[in-house]
Amino acid sequence: MAQAGMKTVSGAPFVGVLFLYIAGFAALNNSPLGASPVLLAAYVGFALVLYALWQRMPLVALAALFFVVMPFVVFDTLAHRPDSFGYEYILGLGFGDMAARYKAALLGQESSWFLRGFFLFLTYPFANHAIPYEDGGFIPLNLFLLSLAAMTLRGLAADFAAHHGLSPRVSLIVQTALALFLLSPTTLCYSNGLLKDQASMLLVLLSALLFVRRHVVLGFFVLCLASGVRLYNVLIVFLYVMAVKPPGKTDYALLFAFFVAMIGLVRFDPVALFNMVFATGYVYVNPLPYKIENWAFPTGLATAQGLFFFWGWAMSVVQILAGSLRRKGLDRIAWSIALYGCVAVAVGYNNVVVLKGGLYDEWGLGGDDMMRKTMPILPLVCLQMAYALSCLFRRSGAALPHRSYEATKKIAQ
Repeated sequence: MAQAGMKTVSGAPFVGVLFLYIAGFAALNNSPLGASPVLLAAYVGFALVLYALWQRMPLVALAALFFVVMPFVVFDTLAHRPDSFGYEYILGLGFGDMAARYKAALLGQESSWFLRGFFLFLTYPFANHAIPYEDGGFIPLNLFLLSLAAMTLRGLAADFAAHHGLSPRVSLIVQTALALFLLSPTTLCYSNGLLKDQASMLLVLLSALLFVRRHVVLGFFVLCLASGVRLYNVLIVFLYVMAVKPPGKTDYALLFAFFVAMIGLVRFDPVALFNMVFATGYVYVNPLPYKIENWAFPTGLATAQGLFFFWGWAMSVVQILAGSLRRKGLDRIAWSIALYGCVAVAVGYNNVVVLKGGLYDEWGLGGDDMMRKTMPILPLVCLQMAYALSCLFRRSGAALPHRSYEATKKIAQ
C-alpha cells in the first residue's frame, strides 16, 4: 500500500516523458549532433539522472553519472568482438538491404547469420551508422538500451518487494538493485560493441513486467520480439516471472518441470549435468577469481563483482532452506537464478552437439565464458543482491526516499 502523505505518479505522465526521451535520442542520433558519442551519452546520463531524481532515487542518480562515464574510461579499441564485426556489416547495408537479406535468410537463400541480426531492425533509429567502433560509436546505443532496461527493472523490483511481504524495504531494494545494475562491470565490459545482449535484455525485462502485471497480450507481443532476438528468451522470461510474481501453489511443480526440460535438452549427458550444478554458482561468481589473468583491468572489475555477489549466492541458500522465507515465496528468485545456470549449460550443449556436431566432454565448461552468458539474468541477480543487502540493513532502519509501490505499478498501466 502507498504510504500516507507520499505523492504518486500516474501512468500517463511517465509514458509521455518516456516517449519524449526515446524520440529525443533518435532525433539527436540522426542529427549532425549525433556525430559525437560523448554528446549522445551525456543526453542519456542527463535523462537518467532527471528520471532518478523525479522518482526520488538519489542513489540511482549518483550511479547514473558513473554509468555513462565509465564505458569511455575503459574503452579498448582492441577488444572488438567477432560478432560485433558481423552486425556492423549488416547495419551498414541500410534498412532496405537488411530486410531483403533477412527475408532471403528465412528462405534459406542467404547465410543464417542475417537471422541473428533481427535486433538491428528494432534498434535501427538509435544506432549510429556513421561513427566507427574505434571512436566509440556504439557506446551511446548500449547506454540508451541499458537505461531503458534500468527503468523496467525498477518496476520489477517494486513488484517483487510488494508480492513477497517486503513493502517496508521497497525503497532500499529498488534503489540498490538499480544501482548495482547500472554500476555492474558485466554490462560495462560489453558496452563498446554492437551486440544483441542489451536489446535482448530490455525485451526480456519488459515482457516479464507485462506478464507479472497481467498485460498478457502486450506481454506475448514483446515476447515474440524477444524470441526473434534470441530464441531461448522465452525460457528467461519464464524465470523472471516466476521470481517476481506473487507465490502460488503450482510454483514448485512448474520449476521442477522446467528443470526436467533442461535435463531433456542435454539428453541426460553426465558432463552437462555436472556443469549445471557448478553453473548455479558461476551465475554469481564469474569470471573465476583464482585465475590471475581474470584480475587484469577491466575484467578484474567483474571478478571483484563476483566475489561481492557471493553474498547473494549464500543468501539464496538461506532462502531455499528457511521455511519462513519459503512461505513468503522468497525461494523462487533463488531457484530461478539457479535454473538459469541450467539454461546456459543446455544452450551451450546444443550449440556444441546439435549445431556443430561436436563432442561435449569438458567438465566445468562455461566458467569464464559465463561472464557474457550471465548478462540475461544479471538484473535478477542484482535484485537478489538488493534483497540480501536489505536483510543486513533492516535492523538499522535504513530507508531511502522513493515513490510508493502503487505509483510504480501505474507505470505499465
